Amino acid sequence: MPLLTDPAQTDDRDAPGADGTEPVRAWRSLEEWHAGGPGREALSHEHPPGAMLPPEGVARRTFLQLATASLAAAGFSGCFRQPPEKILPYSTPPEGLTPGVPLHFATGLEWNGRTVGLVVESHEGRPTKVEGNPLHPASLGAAGVFEQAALLGLYDPARAKTARLQGVEAAWSTVRDALRKQAEREDAGAGLRFLVEPTSSPLVQALYARIQQRFPSARIIPCGVTLADGRREGTRLAYGRVLDVVHDVGRAVVVSVDDDFLATTQPGHLRVARDFVNARKPEAMNRLWVAESTLTLTGGFADERLRMRPSQGVALMLALAEEVGK
Repeated sequence: MPLLTDPAQTDDRDAPGADGTEPVRAWRSLEEWHAGGPGREALSHEHPPGAMLPPEGVARRTFLQLATASLAAAGFSGCFRQPPEKILPYSTPPEGLTPGVPLHFATGLEWNGRTVGLVVESHEGRPTKVEGNPLHPASLGAAGVFEQAALLGLYDPARAKTARLQGVEAAWSTVRDALRKQAEREDAGAGLRFLVEPTSSPLVQALYARIQQRFPSARIIPCGVTLADGRREGTRLAYGRVLDVVHDVGRAVVVSVDDDFLATTQPGHLRVARDFVNARKPEAMNRLWVAESTLTLTGGFADERLRMRPSQGVALMLALAEEVGK
């Protein structure tokens, strides 16, 4: 390959221009060097003029044509006869129900073993809006993402509509027969496992106790969305039994070691977030110190944040306890 600035390569590109300008002796690339020779025609077919320029905007005439066609296509939906639907009146209208006027009722939603008080707006018996109950200590008038998602789950087309047995859809009568056969077992329930959602209901817990009494060898395993097994095990080691952890973030100084207590996946996060915000008043601002390995929502609110490895958490807590105890 000849040098781009080789003066020995004389062809029509090295000839003086018609206006007497000096011939080009240097080019910025091989493509520019070939553009002046026989490869210009092939180059023009591969890269036509203006191919690298940004596209031009849509002309006003083209836009109006597309908009008119879209409106005409949308109007076709009103030209088809809809299938007939029957509207039946109430034979006995519910008390206090007026069509078109929403009703509000107080209820509770249990999630991950904690109950959150809610106020639900409904139209003709169908829930349409979820808000927190300001009189309930767990919500104080707020509703989280899971409470809002519970409302959408009522109208989810993928919501389970049938029972499943051994991974296959089955009739409820078939499922009842299978459960009855298990309940009539003569053994102590060896190998029998119940996967249940965490609950704080005394009635459901009494039912679990009766099942455990009937099948002593069976196991009832809580299986929640974000079950904090480490926290529960810690309370068992500290107090001798499993307890729920309730954060007191209204203090003047809050220290969090690898614990994202403001996360929306934590049980009771609505009350914790409200208490924390109330303590951030300008006249008596509290301080939040966070030590964690990964940036979390709580770490984003911290006044002072320390990055650490997860293995350093115990050493940090011991050093902090030693300093506080002095």
